[in-house]
Amino acid sequence: MKNATSFAMKVKEELTRIERSEAAKRSLLSGYAKSQGLVRINSSKLTLNMSSEISSVTKLLYSYLRDLYGVTPYFSYSKTKGLGKGVRYALNLDDAGLVLGDLEMDVFDQSVPLNLTKTKEQATAYITGVFLSSGSVNSPSTSNYHLEMGLENEEYAKNVSRLFNHRLPLAFQSRVCPRRREWVVYIKKGESIADFLALLGASETTLEFEDARVERDMRNIENRLDNLDGANMGKTLKTGRRQVEEIEYFILNGGISQFDNEKMEKLLLLRLEHEDASLEELAHLLSGELNTQISKSNVNHLFRKLHQEYLSRSQRK
Repeated sequence: MKNATSFAMKVKEELTRIERSEAAKRSLLSGYAKSQGLVRINSSKLTLNMSSEISSVTKLLYSYLRDLYGVTPYFSYSKTKGLGKGVRYALNLDDAGLVLGDLEMDVFDQSVPLNLTKTKEQATAYITGVFLSSGSVNSPSTSNYHLEMGLENEEYAKNVSRLFNHRLPLAFQSRVCPRRREWVVYIKKGESIADFLALLGASETTLEFEDARVERDMRNIENRLDNLDGANMGKTLKTGRRQVEEIEYFILNGGISQFDNEKMEKLLLLRLEHEDASLEELAHLLSGELNTQISKSNVNHLFRKLHQEYLSRSQRK
């Protein structure tokens, strides 16, 4: 999981460096707050808490809140426990009612806000916010391709999946499945993941993903070709042994001169000397013996003739 985490972190850090319009900033904040934000009532006022394990993501949220609303969230951090020990950074905004209203953030409404996703730029920014808050993507060097976003509410997860599949500039075949205490929106095809990263604007990590994906796919092709070569070699050896047995049968029953064909006789002698040679290799050797060009198909034709004659003779006995 270390590789997957580090690659996902690289993607997210790159996404924080992208320049966005005010409309896109608002949509990103809305997606982040809806998928990961915590809203509380404190002294009859609404408060908003958003957190991340990536400092650059926290800085991005801070700057967007300050630029759009002129507010200064309270910053804090805490050390996380367990196997993945680290630091979690948090932003706390007191009296967040106006901000939440502008972000169309309703804790009882699990829909994706239409006003904040009506343009391609806004829809892309909104899904970027969801990914920054709850997304992960496997490194392409791992054995499978997988990008996901873990969300707490089933209805909201399905609405995010619809945004993926119908309202983004590119349509993705995302799916939703339950996992422990959350609902996961995911895509698995390598090409779709690369398209998604490129759509969000993560050009550097998209190139890294594609390079690793192409290299891995090339290795898979090479392995398949090696397996094919191995299978062909096994078939060549098996055929060669059969042909040697048939030639030896004729040697014991009248000799190979009975074919009355110089080309056939020289080919059979070459097969006895080179049991594991391919038809192409035998054609090359026979061409040298006869000082004329002999094709692979011609060699194959002669061996078929040998086999037919062998079947005819052996069945008579």
